[in-house]
Amino acid sequence: MTIEAKKVGVVSRILNIEDEELIDAIAASIGLKYDSKESIRNKFPTRIEEKTVLESIIEKQSWKPTDPERIDQIIQQADIQEPIEKLLDDLRS
Repeated sequence: MTIEAKKVGVVSRILNIEDEELIDAIAASIGLKYDSKESIRNKFPTRIEEKTVLESIIEKQSWKPTDPERIDQIIQQADIQEPIEKLLDDLRS
């Protein structure tokens, strides 16, 4: 029997185990450690927010709204000749 066949046999037996303590013992015997939720959280460079608040995102990213006059200027520079309805239909397609 090859090493690969032995591995497949072992893994298939492990997959059928329903006893969590036995799984933990097997994991410990091969040096596998499970991270607790707290240690996983500590690996992230920033805090994960429970609730996203738009105002806090705007503040953190120093977002500034675009000036309506600047938007009008961009629209004029784009020089779009087609009716807005056709453009919207194209976007929907």
